This record gives sequence, C-alpha cells and structure tokens, in this order.
Amino acid sequence: MIVRLLLPAAALLGLALAGTSAGARASQDAHAELAARLVSVLPPSGAEPDEPDPFAAERAAGLGKRYPAKSAEIAAAFADRAKCSDTSRSEQVSRVMLAVAMSLSDDDLRAMIAFYTGPDRAVAEKASEGTPEWKALTGRYPLIRFGEAMNAQLGGGFIEQIFAAEEACDAALTAAFAKEGISE
Repeated sequence: MIVRLLLPAAALLGLALAGTSAGARASQDAHAELAARLVSVLPPSGAEPDEPDPFAAERAAGLGKRYPAKSAEIAAAFADRAKCSDTSRSEQVSRVMLAVAMSLSDDDLRAMIAFYTGPDRAVAEKASEGTPEWKALTGRYPLIRFGEAMNAQLGGGFIEQIFAAEEACDAALTAAFAKEGISE
C-alpha cells in the first residue's frame, strides 16, 4: 500500500524536477542571450587589427634584402602572422567579455545594454570619476560591478593566454620561413 502511494508521489516529483530543469535551462538560455547581446553592443575593445607593426616591417625589409627572390613569400608570412595575432586577440577578448557578461545578473545586463546603446555612454566618456555626472551614472548603471567583473576575468590568466597565442603565431611564422628556406 505504501509503495503504491509513493510511486505517484515519485512520478509527480520527477515531473516537477523536469519542469524546473527545463525552466532553469530556459532561464540560462535567456541569460546567455542577454550576455551575448551586451557583448555585441560593447564598443571596440582594441582587439581589432592593429596598425602595421613597425618592427615586423623592419624585419621583413631586412629579410627581403637577404632573400630578394622570396619577398612575396616573406610579405605573405608576415601578413599571416598579423592575421593570426589579430584573430587570436579578438577571440580571446570576446571570450573574456562574454564571461564578464555571464557573471552579471539579468537586471545588470539589461542596464548595461541600455547604457551602451543609449546617450549616457557619451556622458560617461567625458565624465571623470568622482564628478556629479559620474556618480549619477554609477547610480543608474552597474558600472562598478561591471568593472569588478572585468578585473576578475582579466586576472584569470588572460595575459598568459595572450602571450601563448602570440608565441603560437610566432612559431607559425618561423615554420613558414623554414618551409621557404628563410632564416632570420
């Protein structure tokens, strides 16, 4: 008798947990969408392609003098190196910014989206910390929490990842030169 009573209760508990799981998953999906939306409206991060590296240009010129018949290969290898670096940096910054966004609450995400898509962003660019304008902005938007979340993510090995990616790009450049019989 007790077993017959427990089976329907267990089935109801299973349904309730499944509903909670589906509801939690939907909530997580909605949060991830808000986080992705915030990342999409952030201003350029500086991870966009850099201006040509003068040191790379100097290296390329020196190699071009030593290997004049391979100047096209040298230029292509340095272009690939720059693309490798730019792509890697952009991906890493996007990954970090998404992690920062995911650490914020839904309300904070909505507020930050409003900040970055509204006129207050221009006000913030001109306001100095401690001014009435800055205090008003930090009262309306979670700018401090956003900055703290960013600092927490940047402390998590981000710089080491950037250096490792740059070393991988350098190794690809060295390999491209070796393939062409070019040595620095």
